[in-house]
Amino acid sequence: MPGAMLNLEEAWRADPAILPAIAASCMIVSDILARHDEPQRRYHGHNHLRSLVELITVHAPHILPGAPPRLAIWWHDAIYNPAARDNGERSADLARDHLSRLGASPEQIEATAGLILMTKNHWSGPSAGDGDFFLDADIAILGAPPRAYAAYAAGVREEYAWAPADAYRTGRASFLSAAMLRSCLFRTDVFEATYAGQARANMNCELEALSAPGKGSASSTLPVSGFPTALGRGRFTAPRCRR
Repeated sequence: MPGAMLNLEEAWRADPAILPAIAASCMIVSDILARHDEPQRRYHGHNHLRSLVELITVHAPHILPGAPPRLAIWWHDAIYNPAARDNGERSADLARDHLSRLGASPEQIEATAGLILMTKNHWSGPSAGDGDFFLDADIAILGAPPRAYAAYAAGVREEYAWAPADAYRTGRASFLSAAMLRSCLFRTDVFEATYAGQARANMNCELEALSAPGKGSASSTLPVSGFPTALGRGRFTAPRCRR
């Protein structure tokens, strides 16, 4: 996985630079970064933004600044209340507002908002073209080295501190179990080849920990749709890998 030393302000400048109303850029990026520094965030913060920018740069260098898959990075978690169910919709609306103020075209705005809405379930729906790289980057943490994955899992649990322990373990285990059944974890070949093997090892290790004695039952039945884990929102559908 890429490192986390990227300067976000510098990375941001490349994306709105092609948009007409560049004067609004400083105010908007300040708002975005302030949102990602909110106290309820443990995983979904600045480092998550850095990771996505770096992953797209490394694995999809053909995606140019200002393209919807890059623009979507900045707004996809801009609204983040772990107890809410409309974060995706509200984040997409914020992206529409900000991009309109930046002078983006209607096509750019709706393509970006559409990708943000697809993060409600990264595996649902047809191929999004180059947007598939963005969707894969958003869940690439599943295939991080074990210590980084453990930090992610702990961070997500802290974000859901409001949830009862048994309910959280059940919902999280339901998501992990369903993900493990997939023939493909990622939409693109490059992410599948690079991260899927480690992702399966990480998730299997977490599942074992969740079902260990004293950790509560990981097999009781709480529908994932009734408990929105960080990466387990909505229905599970057949994976679509780009070939």
